[in-house]
Amino acid sequence: MNRSQVFAIAVAVVVVLSGCNALTGSDTETDTPTVTPAAVPTDEPTPTPMPMLAPGLTQAGVVSVSELANAHEDALDNNSHTVVSNNTVRYENDTLRHQLNRTMRVAEGSEPFYAISRYNGSGRQPVVTSQRIERWSEGEQLYSAIVRENETRYSISALNRVFISVQNRDQFIKLFNALETRVVGQETRNGTELYRVRATNISNPEYLPRSVLNTSKNPQNISFRALVDSEGIVRSYYLGYTTTEIKRRVNTTNRVTQSLRYTDIGSTTVERPAWYEAANRTTTAAE
Repeated sequence: MNRSQVFAIAVAVVVVLSGCNALTGSDTETDTPTVTPAAVPTDEPTPTPMPMLAPGLTQAGVVSVSELANAHEDALDNNSHTVVSNNTVRYENDTLRHQLNRTMRVAEGSEPFYAISRYNGSGRQPVVTSQRIERWSEGEQLYSAIVRENETRYSISALNRVFISVQNRDQFIKLFNALETRVVGQETRNGTELYRVRATNISNPEYLPRSVLNTSKNPQNISFRALVDSEGIVRSYYLGYTTTEIKRRVNTTNRVTQSLRYTDIGSTTVERPAWYEAANRTTTAAE
């Protein structure tokens, strides 16, 4: 093959390749595919609600104070029960300032009931070192026996419904509104499953239950624990805090503790007190 033939073949190849580029277009002219972005969800997923352990109670604590308080009161109204309470105020050096212990036996439907209260300390006026007050009622009248040292006095009066306030719903509404609670575990006592409730912070101190001396201002060093069953009965609780009073420019630090527990639910019996007849004779003679 001579030189002129080789040149002719090379020119032909170049022409063919040029034609191919004309058909397909250059790299810079290639179409870019259109990409549509996926829609970004704007709504957050709905959180799974915590299961209710008892009326108004979840693992997060008391989430509905009214539901828990109503369940507590309804359950006790329909069952006899015994309630034991303690309300104590001590000075900073642990000396007793005042103490009230009460044991109250209540029949189904809240009547009859029999309460024994013991007061100790010198925090009230007039100063009373120690006294015991027993109260009994099965209807509209309240029978009382007040024992101080060797003296016993009797009285009969109209029943004040406020007195039957140990299991009152308003008490628990105030208590649990005052505290930030949480459930820290559970336990079984006498076959009953109980949830342990704790609190270490007071969110609304104005709702704290009044102590026997009304020493609940500026509470600090809070300690609270309670046991609640699946029906919503607050089987027991303990509340403690420190508070400082200022009177006549003198600061007085007090340690206040309150406790409450329910026993013999559904099996409590209430008997007429032995001093019932003596109260009737004494008050009749005085008329």
